[in-house]
Amino acid sequence: MRNLSYFKTNEERRKRTPENPELIYAVFKARLRGMTYPQIFRLYSEGGLKDYSGSQSQFSHEESLERYYKKYEPKPQANHIAPLG
Repeated sequence: MRNLSYFKTNEERRKRTPENPELIYAVFKARLRGMTYPQIFRLYSEGGLKDYSGSQSQFSHEESLERYYKKYEPKPQANHIAPLG
């Protein structure tokens, strides 16, 4: 029988831990502040991305940084607590 673990869904791939969680967090925070991917990449490549102090050599194009972020993009959890009152 063939091992079908190679054929994973996107959701299963997303569940893996990112190699650089600090960068994912920094991009997430920048997106919350309304920044675009070109703006984020410029700050990343210049070493000025807030909340990130790692290497700037992992990505050489904004598209690759955007793909990496979207692969691990945090999804907000629904609040299942009933409102008071």
